[in-house]
Amino acid sequence: MTNNSLLRLFASIAFICAAFVSLNAQTEREVAEAVVQGLKLFEQERFIEAMPYVETALKAIPDQPELHFMYGWGLVAKSKQTSDTNEAKKLSAQALDRFIKAKELGFENQENDEMIAILSGKAVPAAKPAYSLNKDAEKYMVEAENYFAQSKYDEAIKKYEMALTLDPKIYQAALYGGDSYTAKSDWENAEKWYQRGIAIDPNRETAYRYSGTPLMKQKKYDVARDRYIEAYITEPYNKMSSRGIGQWAEATGAKLGHPVIDVPEITFEKVVRPYLRIRSILKTLQHVPGWRI
Repeated sequence: MTNNSLLRLFASIAFICAAFVSLNAQTEREVAEAVVQGLKLFEQERFIEAMPYVETALKAIPDQPELHFMYGWGLVAKSKQTSDTNEAKKLSAQALDRFIKAKELGFENQENDEMIAILSGKAVPAAKPAYSLNKDAEKYMVEAENYFAQSKYDEAIKKYEMALTLDPKIYQAALYGGDSYTAKSDWENAEKWYQRGIAIDPNRETAYRYSGTPLMKQKKYDVARDRYIEAYITEPYNKMSSRGIGQWAEATGAKLGHPVIDVPEITFEKVVRPYLRIRSILKTLQHVPGWRI
């Protein structure tokens, strides 16, 4: 979700309170609290955690399109967390229904329209290439993304491979191919595809960080730790790069901290006075004929 999309969503959903007129005071309060909490989690992209609150609000005001949009994102997120391909496809189909419902209720939102196109397999390449200047590679990437969104991971992987064959520098193809194997719980192949991403662009932290997930799943904690550290070293000012090592510490029970650094004591007598003395001598020597500093 982009910041602009969130702002538009918040502006629209602010009118939800107008739908409370038919509710009693207690129900109105419960629904309002659910909406606030759901929005808070949605803003943090914690879509699955937001779902129970959104569902509570939907039971009271089922014709609010923004709520269907939010619930659809929760279903999409859930579809990417299950290793059961059939269940993932079912969740993707349910998400499509929610986005369509939001549209039918009058929700005019570009991302909602894009999700409908992607989940229904009707997305087409944008006017401006998003992945590659090679037209066929770009087409395969769009097709792969459509399959991935529909939880058709085997089909997506084939398209990512075809895109990389035509343009070996598509970082996203290697990254998303790894995501497809991760969704299938094929940790070994997922890690291999993330390694391909690292080889394509070793100066981006994402593939390093993502590759830690299949390593953690295989209980290769030391290797995963080193990969997360590589991510942080690669892009230390990227706010995402430190997330991996934090998750590793949480999973392993390790305590992160800064190394102890012994700072030498600096006193006037030890450092400053000798320096001033040397500077004074050098200034005096400047006036001696033939002296050069």
